[in-house]
Amino acid sequence: MQKTSRKPTFWTVLAMVNVVAMMYPVHMYVNADSNDQQIFALIMLLGIGFVLAVVDSLSVLGAYL
Repeated sequence: MQKTSRKPTFWTVLAMVNVVAMMYPVHMYVNADSNDQQIFALIMLLGIGFVLAVVDSLSVLGAYL
């Protein structure tokens, strides 16, 4: 019996989660009315990017170990 690999599904789901998670801060940054809102959106964008990088790393390690 041949075992099927779920790796392509894993990568597709991981990419979709990343895109969906980054849509809100990018939308906030693009539609900011003032400099304060733009700075807040940029900090939020960087924070979510950092969190996603850590979670993605842990997910990849968990999937391949």
